[in-house]
Amino acid sequence: MKICNILSILLVLNTSTSYAQSGALDLTFDPGSGADGPVLAIAIQSDGKVLLGGDFNNYNGVSRFGIARLNVDGSLDATFNPGTGFDNEVRSLAVASDGKIYVAGWFTTFNSAVANRVVRLNADGSVDSGFDVGGGPDAAVLAMVLDANDRPVIGGVFANVSGTSRSRIARLNTDGSLDMGFNPGSGANAQVSAISLQTDGNLVIGGTFQTYNGATRNRIARILSDGLLDGTFTSNPGANNEVTTIALQSDGKLIIGGAFTFFGGSARNRVARLNTNGSLDSGFNPGTGANAVVHDVASTTDGKVLLAGSFVTVNGASNIRIARLNADGSVDAGFDAGTSADVNINTIALQADGRILIGGQFSQYDGTGRNRVARLYGCSLPQPGIITGQGDAICIASELLYSIDAVPDASSYMWTLPVGWMGSSSSTSITPIAGPESGNITVAALSDACGESEAQTLAVNVVELAPEVPICLVTVDSTSQHNIVAWEKPLTARIDSFYVYREITTNNFQKIGAVHYDSLSLYRDFDVDPNSTFYRYSLSVLDTCGYESELSLYHSTMFLQVQTNGNLNWTLYDIENQPNPVNFFRVYRDDLGNNNFVAISTTIPGGNGVFTDPNWASFPNARYVVDVNWDISCLASRDNVNINTTRSNVERGIFDPVGVGSGAAGEFKMYPNPASSSVILVLPENFGMHQAVLFNALGQDVLRTSVQSGKNELQLNGLTKGVYAVRVGNEVRRLVLE
Repeated sequence: MKICNILSILLVLNTSTSYAQSGALDLTFDPGSGADGPVLAIAIQSDGKVLLGGDFNNYNGVSRFGIARLNVDGSLDATFNPGTGFDNEVRSLAVASDGKIYVAGWFTTFNSAVANRVVRLNADGSVDSGFDVGGGPDAAVLAMVLDANDRPVIGGVFANVSGTSRSRIARLNTDGSLDMGFNPGSGANAQVSAISLQTDGNLVIGGTFQTYNGATRNRIARILSDGLLDGTFTSNPGANNEVTTIALQSDGKLIIGGAFTFFGGSARNRVARLNTNGSLDSGFNPGTGANAVVHDVASTTDGKVLLAGSFVTVNGASNIRIARLNADGSVDAGFDAGTSADVNINTIALQADGRILIGGQFSQYDGTGRNRVARLYGCSLPQPGIITGQGDAICIASELLYSIDAVPDASSYMWTLPVGWMGSSSSTSITPIAGPESGNITVAALSDACGESEAQTLAVNVVELAPEVPICLVTVDSTSQHNIVAWEKPLTARIDSFYVYREITTNNFQKIGAVHYDSLSLYRDFDVDPNSTFYRYSLSVLDTCGYESELSLYHSTMFLQVQTNGNLNWTLYDIENQPNPVNFFRVYRDDLGNNNFVAISTTIPGGNGVFTDPNWASFPNARYVVDVNWDISCLASRDNVNINTTRSNVERGIFDPVGVGSGAAGEFKMYPNPASSSVILVLPENFGMHQAVLFNALGQDVLRTSVQSGKNELQLNGLTKGVYAVRVGNEVRRLVLE
C-alpha cells in the first residue's frame, strides 16, 4: 500500500563543451570537412561572415575553387556562388566599405572569364563588371590593402601592371585602372610580401627586397600615399631575411614577422616590434623568439600579439604554430593551444569579439579534425565564485536556490544538476527541484568570445527516504486489557515519527496514532476491546522531509474465546504474506483472579488454536490467556528491555449458574449503555433468583448482587469509568461506564 507518491522527477540532461581557455578550439564553428587545399587568406565581413581564399577546390564537399564564404557557424554560405571560381591560388582578400570583395593572387581567370590576378566580386560572388584591370599585373599579387577611398594597393612579384612599369607595388583605381597618382619609381627590387596601411594613409611594406626606388631598405620600408619612399622611416640594417607579415598597433608601432633572425643589428628571431620611425623597439623582447617562420601576425585590442606559422617553440617554450605574446614580448602563458595545428598556420584574422580565425594546411587542431580552417577563443572567462545554497540534508522534491556572483564579461551561465533533478537557468541563479540522487551542482560562465569558463562545483547531499520499518510484534496487555504494537527503531537521523495504522474494514487501514522517534517504539491502543475480536496493525514512517513510507506488513493479535465446559479456541498470530511464526502455544490459567497465571498445557503446535481445560469445573472464577514460543524478539525501549512474546486477550471461563434458582438468564436486557450512576437489568419471566456479577478490565469482580425476573437496578456509584462485563448466569454483556 502506497501512502504517498514522491514527485516524479524528469531527468535533465545538460550537454557541455569542455573548458575553453584562450587558444582553445571553438566548437561552435564547425566547417564540416572544410577545405581540401591550403587556406592562404581570410577576411571578415561586417555581418560576421567569413571569406576564405587559397588553393582549394571544395569546401565541405561543395565545389568552391579558390574562394568561399562561410556563415558565422562555419557552414558554407550558399548565397555566395563564385561559379567555377579561380584557376590558381588566391593570396589576398579585402572587403570594401560597400560590401564588395577584392581578390588578388596568382590566378588569371575567374568563372572562366579573364581576370588577371586582381578582381572585384559582388556580394553574391559574381564578378563586378565595373572593375576591370585589363592586362593587370604580369605576375602574382601576394598582398593587398584598401586605402581610405577603397582603392586597392597591391604588392607581389609583378614588374608591370597593364603594360606600365610598377615594380612589385602599385595602386589601382576603384574601376580597376592603374592609379597614376601613385608612382613608386623603380619600386622594390624584389618581392613585396606584406602591406600595412597606417592611419595617416602611408603604407609599410615588407618582403625580400633590399632597395626601394634605389634607396637601401632591407626588407621593410614605409612609403607615402603617392608611392614615394618615406625617408623618416629608417631601419638600417633592417631585417636579414624576409618580412612576411606586418600588423599596425593602436599606438602606431608595428609588429613584424617572417624568416629573419636579426633586425636593426639585434637578434630577433622571426618576430619584432618597431617604433613609429622604423627603429627596433627594445621594450618588446621575445627572447629566443620563434624557431621557424612566422607567416602572420595580429595585434589584439589589449596590446598583445598573435603569431602564426610553422614554428613549434617560442622563446624555448612549446607553442606549436600559434602563440600569443604579452605587450613586452614575453610568451602569454594564458594562451593555450594544446597540441594546436598539425601542419602550418598561414593566416590569422580577428573577429570583433576577439575570437581568432586561422587558416592554413592543417587537418587537425588540438586533436580535433579541422581541415585548413578553424576558430579559436581569444580570451578566458574566470571561474565563477563559490556557489551559495544548501548542500546537505536536502529533501527530495524541495525547491532550492543556488547562486553565484556575476562573472565579468560573461553573457550567460550553464548549470548542471545531479541526475533526476529538475531545473535550468542561464543566469547567476537557479531554483531547481531536488531529485532522489546526491551529486554535484556545477556552473560555468559563457560568452561568445571566450567560450566556457572552468566550472565551479558544489556537492549536494539528498536525504534518502527513510526505510520502511516492520512491526516486530503485536500483543495484548494482560493487565489493562489493551493492544500493544511494538517495533525496533533504526539508528538514523532521517525519521521524525512512526504512524500506527489499524484495519477498520478488510484491507482498509486507518491511522490511529503517532509516536515520535525519540519516544519508546511501542504504541498502546486503548480504543478497542481485545475481548471482542482480533485486530490487524500496520506501521509507516514519517521522515524528516515530511514523506511517509509505505505501510509495513500487518500483524494480527490473537483472540481467545472460552466456551462452556473448559473449551478454548483462539485465532492464530498472523503476519501478512508470511509463514506462521509460532513454534508452539501454552495456555495459562489464573485460578483466583489475582493475576497469578500458571501454565496448564503442554506445548500446543503453532498451527493449532484449540485446547480443553480438564479441570475447568474446579475453578469457577478462572481466567485464561494464551502465550507463544517463537523466535521473534525486539528492542522497543530506551531502557534496553526486550519484548519477546505475544499474548492473547484474557478471557474468563463460562460455567453453570451461581446462586438461587435453576433457570438460565436467557436474553436479558441491559440499559442504558453507556451508563453513569446505575444500570437496569431486565430478566425474562420464570427466571428465578440469580447473582449478577460485574467484572472490571482486569477480570476482577467488583460488584455482586441478587437479581430476579423483571426489572433490576444496579447502583454503580464509586466505580471508575471504563469497560466492564456484566454476567448473569451464562450470559455476559459488555457495559461502558462514563
